[in-house]
Amino acid sequence: MVQEMPSGTPEIELAGQPALIVEDSELNATRLMRFLKLNGVGQVVHCQGEDAVAQASSVQPGVILLDINLPGASGRCWQR
Repeated sequence: MVQEMPSGTPEIELAGQPALIVEDSELNATRLMRFLKLNGVGQVVHCQGEDAVAQASSVQPGVILLDINLPGASGRCWQR
């Protein structure tokens, strides 16, 4: 099911750009990776929370998809 964006929501062009998925669930990460690749996102990198900062620095992603319920550190603390 395709859902329309609310009016006033900016569109972000991610085709060809790298993406970083910070997710502790392999199933969720696999689903997100498949979705992003099918929609033309370039390199997709998956990591656990502890590697997120290093991966973000090296990959320079156009988007970061961050789980907010990571073990050991809430995804919300990574937002800072």
